[in-house]
Amino acid sequence: MKKATRALLAIAVAVIAAVSLLTFTACKCNHEWSEWTVLTAATCETDGVQTRKCSKCDSVEIDKVEALGHEDVIDEAVAATCTETGLTEGKHCGRCDKVLVKQEVVKALGHEFTEYNYNNDATCLQDGTKTAKCNRCDQTDTLTAENTALGHEEVIDDAVAATCTETGLTEGKHCGRCNDVLIKQQVLPAIGHNNKNGICLICNKDISTKGLEYLDGIEENTCIVAGIGSATDKDIIIPATYNGKRVVQIGKNAFSNKRITSIEIADSVTSIGESAFSACGGLTSITLSNSVTSIGDYAFVYCSSLTSITIPNSVTSIGEFAFSYCRSLTSITIGSGVTSIGIGAFFYCRSLTSIMIPNGVTSIGWGAFSGCSSLVEILVEESNKSFKSIDGDLYTKDAKTFIQYAQGKKQTSFALAEGVTSIGDNSFSWCSSLTSITIGSNVTSIGDYAFYNCSSLTQVNYKGTAEQWNKIHIGNMNDDLTRAKRNYI
Repeated sequence: MKKATRALLAIAVAVIAAVSLLTFTACKCNHEWSEWTVLTAATCETDGVQTRKCSKCDSVEIDKVEALGHEDVIDEAVAATCTETGLTEGKHCGRCDKVLVKQEVVKALGHEFTEYNYNNDATCLQDGTKTAKCNRCDQTDTLTAENTALGHEEVIDDAVAATCTETGLTEGKHCGRCNDVLIKQQVLPAIGHNNKNGICLICNKDISTKGLEYLDGIEENTCIVAGIGSATDKDIIIPATYNGKRVVQIGKNAFSNKRITSIEIADSVTSIGESAFSACGGLTSITLSNSVTSIGDYAFVYCSSLTSITIPNSVTSIGEFAFSYCRSLTSITIGSGVTSIGIGAFFYCRSLTSIMIPNGVTSIGWGAFSGCSSLVEILVEESNKSFKSIDGDLYTKDAKTFIQYAQGKKQTSFALAEGVTSIGDNSFSWCSSLTSITIGSNVTSIGDYAFYNCSSLTQVNYKGTAEQWNKIHIGNMNDDLTRAKRNYI
């Protein structure tokens, strides 16, 4: 386009020049020229055209105006930084803005990190860091300083011995720098007092129950625990002495119907009175000393939470109904010194499954184990001279008197051993599963309540005649037996 413009301009100049020359040749005028008038302005790269006219003859003169040429302006270089690009030096025309020397982009230099310094910030378990400053700028770079972790500094946490009343701690460890627990100390439970006659054998403190009520005993310098008094303890510890007097007895009804959970009795106590702990429904533990010789009637009746009892060898007699209605009682150990077990002593201990009669027992009261609906065996030591066990049931040694059926077996039918001559009081009472019984012709007496509340009993198989049956002495409250159908076999 520029070339075409230049060609046309040259042609115009030539034509005007030719005309002017002809005019000039033809005209002999002494010209008076006007100022030059620009027809086409010159540019940086293109010539222009100018003209002037004679005021006398109107002759016209045309001339060319030289191209101006570019006016160089420097575009300064921009230095690249670590993160920013730069530019090379360039040029452009100050008149037409044409780029004469193009500026080129210079890439960012990037950071230059060479000298790293450790920051001294390692912990026990974690490596520290190191930091360097860029050699060209203020930017920093931080890296992990490998293998600088310090490791834990173990400090022993001393064990603390547990005492009778305070918990202790096992030995432990922690870090002396970061305090992290390395081996956790475990809490040791308080060891509890070891009672002996109201004095702890470990810490030597008097731990007996304070506030109990005492009365003077029959013998000089003796006393009896008469009641709970102002004591608030649930776990009762009976001391061996009180105000200088020996404690020899737990009196009648002393703790009857009280909210206690355990009882420990000193070695000085020789007897537990009638109903001493009756109806203590929360009582779960009894520790009897080896000096106790007798347990009174109803002493622990209705202690419904009591699960086990060990009667020491020093005890010679267990009173009537002493442990009756202890419905949670599952274990009974009767000491070798016991000679008599009172009437109904363990009546209705419905959780009891087994019992051993020691060899010294010579007397067992009626109904001692009646109502024990889980009792599957009543065992007797071989050397016992008064009683024996046959198939888990209790007989006299000569097997002539049947004493107690182990109703926990829950048999529907039962045959008495051959040779039995009498059926003892309460021997089958509360046997609700029994539907038939076989009785030998040798039987001459059936005790009171022998078949009391045997509501399922429908058949009596008698190994004799009606005449023989009618001669048997049948005690009171045996209606379930006499109503049942009799079969003479």
